[in-house]
Amino acid sequence: MKNAAQPTQSCKSNECSNTEPSLEQLLSLKQLLILWPDPAFAVDKHGILIAVSPKANQLLCGLDTRLGEPIHQLLCIQAREFQHEQKQCPFYYNQDETVRINQAQRDWSSSYWCTLDGEYLSVDVRASQLAAPFSHLTIWSFVDNSARQHNQAELQKFAQFVDLSPAPIAQFDEYGQLLFANRALQELMVEAGFNDQGQSCVIPSGIEAICHTCLGGSGTLVAIKLNEQYFEWHFHPMNSRDDSVHEYQSIKGCSVLGFAFDVTEQKDAELALLKAQSAARRDFYAKMIHELRTPLNAIMGFSDLLLRRTANRLDAREMKNLQAIKNAGFQLNELVSDTLDISKIEAGHMVLELAEFDFNALCESFIPQIEALAGAKGLILKCALEPDVFIQSDRQKLRQIVINLLSNAIKYTPLGWVSLSAVTRADRLIISVSDSGLGIPKEQIKKLFKNYQQIDDEQNIGIPGTGLGLALVQELTVLLGGAVSVVSEYQKGSTFTVTLPLCRDKSAVSEAP
Repeated sequence: MKNAAQPTQSCKSNECSNTEPSLEQLLSLKQLLILWPDPAFAVDKHGILIAVSPKANQLLCGLDTRLGEPIHQLLCIQAREFQHEQKQCPFYYNQDETVRINQAQRDWSSSYWCTLDGEYLSVDVRASQLAAPFSHLTIWSFVDNSARQHNQAELQKFAQFVDLSPAPIAQFDEYGQLLFANRALQELMVEAGFNDQGQSCVIPSGIEAICHTCLGGSGTLVAIKLNEQYFEWHFHPMNSRDDSVHEYQSIKGCSVLGFAFDVTEQKDAELALLKAQSAARRDFYAKMIHELRTPLNAIMGFSDLLLRRTANRLDAREMKNLQAIKNAGFQLNELVSDTLDISKIEAGHMVLELAEFDFNALCESFIPQIEALAGAKGLILKCALEPDVFIQSDRQKLRQIVINLLSNAIKYTPLGWVSLSAVTRADRLIISVSDSGLGIPKEQIKKLFKNYQQIDDEQNIGIPGTGLGLALVQELTVLLGGAVSVVSEYQKGSTFTVTLPLCRDKSAVSEAP
């Protein structure tokens, strides 16, 4: 048996003749290795095996019989993938004592050794520098990875994947407390800042509830907007839930893994697509409506001509039918105009044509058609207009506002009356349209002025409509510098009030915003 007291030829060089341990030191070293927590062996700076712990000898059978030999020749694999010369071997140090291992302990690293039986052994290994009188020796401790799923090198690689990932990654406990944040998330948190409660702006609000929901199920997706950026957080439970125990106990101690993906480009592309689709839809509507107006004008013109020229030769039934044609044409014309104007407003192309005109004369131009619509349902139309009301505004748009309010009132009034009133107060014109109709439930009033929204109520079933009229009323009223409001009592009637300035400042608006 070779030992350090009978060194090999390689150990008799001038460099190591002064490093041979005494018998007392060897006994002390062996005792140290016996107490060492992991399998370990000691080598000098030339990589000569000096001592082996019992734990190491169990894994590397017979290593204690090879004391005094280079550890490189005993353990290092000579296959092409692992082959290296002794001077490149981590066990071997051919340097001055002052530049040897400076740190107290090296980090764990992974390697493969060839045992004396010729078997490969996967190990995690690290070196520890000893103090005097063993400062010339290095203790190499190792762990057998045979029963492990991953060795240290693989774990370090996984850690690099997380740390170098461009996507923010976080770990939360069941209370939403941040346990870990990779480098990308740390940088994003610094960039995004924190709110008044000290919560990172990039972390979704209500994170505790999110984590609790996630741990109680499979996964959760949460989208957030941060300034001009959009992020999608994907949360996944890191521990499976045990349904055999109480819910709180089943998630306690578990954690949630969160991945944040920057989906700004995707969202911008989606918004651009929606904008393009909306523009194409508006363009189609505009062209279609212009095409509809040609036959519509013919229907209205010929029906009006027939009424004027053949009134004395038609009986009551024929007159009623002809009047119905004219009224339907009038309604269709207003619907076409409304649809075209909604498209213009959405596109930002609505132009105001401001001029001074007589409001009463404006109403007289369409009151006969409105009376005919009301009469067809057996309703009474009341008008109370203050005389000599002159207003500087857009004549056509104000006409649309009043007609839409009156048509809407007639549509939802099965019996009774509809009234139009207009008064001036200081520099404002106040227009009111009231009815004795169905009224509006309080919880549905907020839907009135939205595009394509109608009141959802059983008593409205069978009443046709597009949901554009009141939405257009609000849009046009705002364009004219005014405001619209409604007061309604369910099943007793409603009153819509439009307040407009008597003089719309021409310098205030030349084109709709």
